[in-house]
Amino acid sequence: MKLLILMLLTRKQMYGYEIMDEVSERTFGLWRPTAGGVYPLLKRMERKGEVRAKWIMTSGRRRRIYQIMPEGRNRLSRALQKQNTLIDTIDGLYTEFMREVLEVNHKPSDFPMFSLFRTVFSIEGPRMRTIEQKRALLLTIRKRLEVLERKLKTGIKEVDRRLKQSRSDDKMRVERKKNRSLDPIESC
Repeated sequence: MKLLILMLLTRKQMYGYEIMDEVSERTFGLWRPTAGGVYPLLKRMERKGEVRAKWIMTSGRRRRIYQIMPEGRNRLSRALQKQNTLIDTIDGLYTEFMREVLEVNHKPSDFPMFSLFRTVFSIEGPRMRTIEQKRALLLTIRKRLEVLERKLKTGIKEVDRRLKQSRSDDKMRVERKKNRSLDPIESC
């Protein structure tokens, strides 16, 4: 949640409920942060110098608005670099597994689950305001999940094929060993 707050605050200053609304909207209501989780986190981030809060008057109400500080930008930058490294590592491991273990020629590509995160929580991503925009994003997410599903099914089929082959090889080894022990010429 901390990194998500930092990502949102790079776009503009926000107050706590605005942050909660933004997260809920970007996840189509699947994730609904609560005040009991967000405000203590914002307070800790403020103590660490990652965000700064100030009171403002808006619509006749006092609101505490938060903005990202250089320490918060540095933390976000480091986290995004780590995320890219993680994505590259997982994609490399997946590609190597498919090629070396399963002997399937897999072309490197973004691991779809991580690109979904980028789609929903991108720093520069526009806020979804219209039903058409939300539908378009959902269709994008669906297509990426379908790609992931196809890749996983291909991997599962290949693993199953290899397991079956392994069992068959084991049976053949046992048979050969059994036949050797029964062969009178071999036992001399």
